[in-house]
Amino acid sequence: MTLVMVWAEAPGRWWLISDSRISGSVGTLTDSGAKILEIPATLYPAPPLDVPAGEPFGEPINKTTLGFAYCGSTLVALQAYAAVLPLWSRLQNSPFNELPSVREFADHLAYFVGAYSEEVHGACECVLVGLDHGTGPLDGYIIDAHLADGTPTIRRMDMPEEIPLLGSGAALARVGIDAMKETLGSSRWRREPLTIVRHLISKGPVPTVGGAVQMGVLSSNGFELHFDVSVRSLDDVIPQFLYRGFDMMEVGRVGMCTAIMRGVSG
Repeated sequence: MTLVMVWAEAPGRWWLISDSRISGSVGTLTDSGAKILEIPATLYPAPPLDVPAGEPFGEPINKTTLGFAYCGSTLVALQAYAAVLPLWSRLQNSPFNELPSVREFADHLAYFVGAYSEEVHGACECVLVGLDHGTGPLDGYIIDAHLADGTPTIRRMDMPEEIPLLGSGAALARVGIDAMKETLGSSRWRREPLTIVRHLISKGPVPTVGGAVQMGVLSSNGFELHFDVSVRSLDDVIPQFLYRGFDMMEVGRVGMCTAIMRGVSG
């Protein structure tokens, strides 16, 4: 299991946070697992009738990036993600040159989540957030596939009123959210919920929640992954840049190129 949290930072900004521990029947499998992922969606124009086979799709007429997160069966979630990734990046023939709505993307994702859940006998909950039709407003859904239910359920998140919490650490995180809400006296959240996730990861009250903080932000620009900026100790003036638990100083370069990601501190 895991801990996945979503909250709204007004105006028009949602956070999607999780830990990075993947567990199995034998305990922790990895503390650097991918639980928050980007899904690019691209719409191309309908091709002319005389275009030869194998020609490029042409210039995109609409595109966006959605955010995906999960808890439960890693095999179910990642296979469903791998299934929609090439499909959503090759869309065309849309009326009004619009991308599908976030609900339509969620319906499509749910087909694969349900199919893999049934095949491998694994329960899974997925979160999908994005801009409706690629331009806004912000929208998000929870896809829940339990073994006994068969067909997965799809629920729209009631944002910004609720803070959806999924996974084995959800109950403890909810206690922290409720206590923080009383202290703040307001539901206008900023980065306060991030403190709760950091606390559960560092203190380890839930064995299946751990590793490092993963995060992404949904705004008017679409969904974008971020790396975590953390201070290792009060005596260390240089912060550590972490990507799924990996040091960005080690993994942030590919050949002569540097990966461009935004960093977020606690």
